[in-house]
Amino acid sequence: MSTNDKRHAAAAHEAGHAVVGLALGLDIVEVWIDDNGYGQTRFSADSPELLDHLTLAAAGGMANRAFDIEAPTDMLANDHTKITSLLAGRSEDEDARLRVAGRKRARELLTPNLALLRAVANELETVGKIDHARLEELVRRRGLHKA
Repeated sequence: MSTNDKRHAAAAHEAGHAVVGLALGLDIVEVWIDDNGYGQTRFSADSPELLDHLTLAAAGGMANRAFDIEAPTDMLANDHTKITSLLAGRSEDEDARLRVAGRKRARELLTPNLALLRAVANELETVGKIDHARLEELVRRRGLHKA
């Protein structure tokens, strides 16, 4: 993957986490990416709900799929590790049910917010970092369908 491809994929991935976080009503401090395909969405506080955590973790990969962009392997691995950690100690059936529920909810939150997802991804790819105030401005322009 070229540097531009990594940046493009990371922007879509982190935009997915950010848009789903916003749709869940979470406060985002900042979202950033770098040229190596890494990034992070920083929230001011975590949601106490397990399904919210699973939904957030699934959202990055779902955003990459929405744009038909290969997801950065390290980012997917980090999301998978987080999901596995959250589900540790649960039965196989419950684990599978909750993973499906998280992916389904991420898709349901991303689908009506594709314009915002695209705007956040484009901005991230261009400037590399978006703070809370800029995210709020993008939400005002593009709208946000909440959970």
